[in-house]
Amino acid sequence: MMHMIAAEMQEEIRRLTNEGKTHDQIIEYYLAKYGSQEVLSSPLDKGFSRLAWMFPYLVGATSAVARLLPMNPRPPVTSTRRPV
Repeated sequence: MMHMIAAEMQEEIRRLTNEGKTHDQIIEYYLAKYGSQEVLSSPLDKGFSRLAWMFPYLVGATSAVARLLPMNPRPPVTSTRRPV
């Protein structure tokens, strides 16, 4: 069943590209046909979706940089005065 749907979609994509449709126009075609992005193999790379996919990488990169920074505390302040 699933391979039949995939074959139909491949044929649709072939037809749309032969008609001269661009990548974005084909995406819009499927969004209009199915009403959402679930049919796509990956989420759209726009707006909040882009931020949601970038967030884990940003956290990882920030953690890696923080790990590389020296973690030495400030040296203790020594007084040059003698106690009275």
